[in-house]
Amino acid sequence: MLALIIISLALLCFRNIRPESLRSVQVLATLAGISTAYWYQIEQDKRQWISEETLRGIEQALGMNLGVQFDD
Repeated sequence: MLALIIISLALLCFRNIRPESLRSVQVLATLAGISTAYWYQIEQDKRQWISEETLRGIEQALGMNLGVQFDD
């Protein structure tokens, strides 16, 4: 549950940062390894969870660390 809260906060940060990027959503989604439709679903809070792999892809595309850590 705590991980979902942390991811939700990270995604809120992500939604606020993406408009500042000079890259299009299509480019960012490709860099993240996801579809543009999936990117928009995440931004619009239509996804209840995302995988760690997807989160790391988003971080890489945005060139930042959202500060989410997972327990192994």
